[in-house]
Amino acid sequence: RMCASNASNFLFAQKMDTLGNTRWVDTIGGIYGQATLLSIAFDPQGDIWFGGNISGNDLINGPVNIDITGGTVGLAYELSSQGEVLSGFAVPATGLSNVEDLIVALNGEVFLAGWHQGGSLNGGAPAQGYDGFLLRATATGDVIWANELRGVGDDFFTGIANALDPNVIVGGAFYFYQADFAGATLATVAGNSSALMRVDTMGNFIDALQ
Repeated sequence: RMCASNASNFLFAQKMDTLGNTRWVDTIGGIYGQATLLSIAFDPQGDIWFGGNISGNDLINGPVNIDITGGTVGLAYELSSQGEVLSGFAVPATGLSNVEDLIVALNGEVFLAGWHQGGSLNGGAPAQGYDGFLLRATATGDVIWANELRGVGDDFFTGIANALDPNVIVGGAFYFYQADFAGATLATVAGNSSALMRVDTMGNFIDALQ
């Protein structure tokens, strides 16, 4: 049983047995920083990935060394089943960012869902307010592709899941009035609208349910 939370400005990842006994605890953050873990996923080897954010201080923990500047940055963080730090990286955004959800592919690559604000993502155009994203990366953070949900208002991706087709993923999003994603224009609505969007594992848009 795994749980993740933030308390007193640091986050902890905790493994317990089915009787509630703690096996190990890993913490990130501390007195000079803040961190939050929002999602959890397991890879085929049983290693554990967390998605969330960190701010306020550099993250240096084992092989993970992330220079945190400019505020809150989205975080993907990997632990072994024994709590050993294996990997981790920040979302490649120049402003604020956050990882709301993530899944892990059979080859160890990770797919992230989240948002960024106040800068660009992976060298793209500056965000228009809050822009959502789906992003595929290696376990060390090298971006394979990144697609943004961009519109006239604030737009977010808040979830991601595997589809029955092994080459398809589904992202859950919401946007204000109108937005574009991966070359597709979503329906115009009077206010906020939700959407489930299917893309293939190369980032190509398939369809959307709105």
